[in-house]
Amino acid sequence: MSHANTAFAFSDPAEPQVLAAARALAARLAADQAISRLTVNATMADHFGGSDAEGRWSVRDAHAALELAQVLFLAQATEFSPAMSSSFADEAFTRLEGLVPTQSNRSDEQIEWQQFATPPRLAWMAAKACAISAAELVLEPSAGTGMLGVWAAKAAARLALNEISPLRRECLGAVFPEARVTGFDGELIDELLTPDVGPSVVLMNPPYSHGIERGHDSRTGDRHLRSAWKRLLPGGRLVAVMPDWFELPKFLAGIAGPVSLRLNATIERGFVKQGTSISTRLLVLDKAEDGNSPIVAQPADFAELHLLIDLLPDRVSLPAEPSIGTKPALPLRLVANRTKPVPLRGHPAAVAPSILPLQFTPLEAPAPIEKQVGHYLPYRPSRISIADAVPHPTPLVESVAMGSITAPVPEVVPQLPSSLIAGGALSAAQAETLIYAASAHARDLPGRFEPDDKGCALKASAEGHAYRMGYFLGDGTGAGKGRQVASVILDRWVRGERRHIWISKNEALLEDARRDWSALGGLPIDVQPLGQWKLGVPIGMREGILFVTYPTLRSGRSDATRLDQILEWAGEDFDGLIVFDEAHAMANAAGGEGTRGKVKG
Repeated sequence: MSHANTAFAFSDPAEPQVLAAARALAARLAADQAISRLTVNATMADHFGGSDAEGRWSVRDAHAALELAQVLFLAQATEFSPAMSSSFADEAFTRLEGLVPTQSNRSDEQIEWQQFATPPRLAWMAAKACAISAAELVLEPSAGTGMLGVWAAKAAARLALNEISPLRRECLGAVFPEARVTGFDGELIDELLTPDVGPSVVLMNPPYSHGIERGHDSRTGDRHLRSAWKRLLPGGRLVAVMPDWFELPKFLAGIAGPVSLRLNATIERGFVKQGTSISTRLLVLDKAEDGNSPIVAQPADFAELHLLIDLLPDRVSLPAEPSIGTKPALPLRLVANRTKPVPLRGHPAAVAPSILPLQFTPLEAPAPIEKQVGHYLPYRPSRISIADAVPHPTPLVESVAMGSITAPVPEVVPQLPSSLIAGGALSAAQAETLIYAASAHARDLPGRFEPDDKGCALKASAEGHAYRMGYFLGDGTGAGKGRQVASVILDRWVRGERRHIWISKNEALLEDARRDWSALGGLPIDVQPLGQWKLGVPIGMREGILFVTYPTLRSGRSDATRLDQILEWAGEDFDGLIVFDEAHAMANAAGGEGTRGKVKG
């Protein structure tokens, strides 16, 4: 082991206290001094000015400091290198593991978010499998404290590190000052990273069964892996530490484009020092195709795993001018961010679009009618002029009879991200729909009502409630009704109404709804199907757009129905939109009584 290094002795006054404590612990490792739990506690108390019992720091902070200490030590220790031999590495890592305590006590946050740092020897193995070259870009989508990233840095690679935890993200920025650091949801890393981030290597150990929006979900790791794979350059290599239950054949079958499985190695008890005995797999995938057969094995020990990695075929050559294609602009984060991303070092930080009133001018006289063609007139907004709005991409028409009736002058001004109109995401005709829908939703129906006929109708009642006015959208094919609906939801969303219900014909239209929502800056994950949750189970989505189909609402049960499930999620104070898409499919949804008895609804 190396001697004490002065690199650990001094800390930046502005850096997190956890990192300052980590530097002190790293100095002990460099001096070949063991770190006990009592040592960690004393070091934390010194840097935080008190004990955990006094609330000065938490178990989470202590674990982060211990993990960061190992990262700092490995970064400075010259004897630890990507190219060291198997026997030397085994001896060195065994010595390091003997100097640090097992994480036997864990915080609720660590358990919830599955923040278990990759063990140093497994991280070294994963990085070795990547065969990283100097100056190539390595992406780590769930970077944690940087245990994987440190090996890429020691190989002189460029780093793009993503971490959702604010504390860990801030520490990453200090430990890897040249890295590009972001704080996105790893499930959507491909959608959220800017187009210039084109990694030729992805190195990852994602959370296995807990997502930001879905909570406990066994497919969380799959979504992290899939999104990272999409971002990987053609010809690149992805190395991932995944849970043993990961459905690899299903994942490979769902990949569009070339893919070659190089290694699928099951590893038992690799995370014992992290306080969990979970079985994992080390997967190596290349974004290319050739005739090599994959290596599938369950190595008995460290040396055998090292041998398997040595047997991996060489990486394929990258294209001469690699291109990641055209990526969408950074979406507006419509789901409330739980964390504040750290600005990218050396790169301009993404700026959230400003929310501004949709500027339009009422026309005292209706807009001139263009030349009639047969029974139709070219469509135009008749009573408003919308600033910076572009014409609809395809010509729209209306009947002569409809064109002869001018629309009323609207009074309500919707709120939207400033770029949507000028950028052409909404045409003038679509923006007009938003304006009139917002005007309708700003008013109540005259009178007071109470539900009748099992909630399928309303009847006037002095003891009833006021009901918000609805809006019927009857545009034909080509008008972009899905995007119009999404814009109406977006107007309510930016005003703070974060729960909406989108009812449509079938599940196949879910992707259409996500596409239209994403086109306006939302995230696909904001739109979740009701079928994601079993009947009778509370919907575990704090906010978002619940996508429901008419067939899903039909039920012959009386004890628990999908409608009850939706009502429980919406709550008594629900103030969002209920969209009836493909409304003709609503026919007979309420059920009834026929000659042969009750018809389910």
